[in-house]
Amino acid sequence: MESKYGIALVAWFLAAYLTGGDDGNGAVVSLARQTLLADLQEDKVFVKYTLDFELRSEMRWYETCIASQVCEECSVEGPVRVSYNGQEQSAAISKYRGWIYANARFDPSLKEPTAVTWTYTLVNYVCEQDDRQELRLPWVNQFQHNIVSSTYSLRDAQTEIASLEFSGTPMTGKHVTTAAAQEPRFTWDKPHRSGRDCENQNWKTGTPQPFSNYVIICLIVGAIFCCAYCFCCVCCLCLSRSRGSVPVHGGVGPAMAN
Repeated sequence: MESKYGIALVAWFLAAYLTGGDDGNGAVVSLARQTLLADLQEDKVFVKYTLDFELRSEMRWYETCIASQVCEECSVEGPVRVSYNGQEQSAAISKYRGWIYANARFDPSLKEPTAVTWTYTLVNYVCEQDDRQELRLPWVNQFQHNIVSSTYSLRDAQTEIASLEFSGTPMTGKHVTTAAAQEPRFTWDKPHRSGRDCENQNWKTGTPQPFSNYVIICLIVGAIFCCAYCFCCVCCLCLSRSRGSVPVHGGVGPAMAN
């Protein structure tokens, strides 16, 4: 009986956890449109990153990858802010295998199509490749749910950006919209913001797995262990009672033979 209650409790908890938000696997998000606006300023890049969601069901949280740890000097300067429906909050930051994540919690939960914006600052992410400046964005193309369109824009408040390209294609306007990009990155000639060699940076190309996935795996493993432990305890209890070694109804020891 105890094991049945334990299994039911764990199943309820996991169901509530998995259906309450999305970590990129599409369980809650039907599709999204992403927009990234990057502002250059010396060795920093100010990022305004928006995901415009259409939802399958209620969403209480969402975790997205916002950067990768490509060098010792590279960092995300906090705080990371999240805004949606006129509300603003700080995002919880986590790191796993060189990827950096921001988690947003929604109160009240999101039920209608909603645009959620993360704002943060990248430090030392611009590097130099073949005498051109480069800003790589491997994390903006890593989703397990559908991204129907992506819009990217790079600007510099101090000067005009010369020979700007996105993923090898010249940008004729202030922004570029694409369905997908294999290697999303900006490249340009001027202004010169960094002399760091891009080849010396550990750019990731794999798909980041949200940290929440590993939490779920740990919960499942723990649930299996707890159920097995409860089952063993119940079996031992029944076996002991059948041998008359366990006191019953307030007894103080095993029955004594006459």
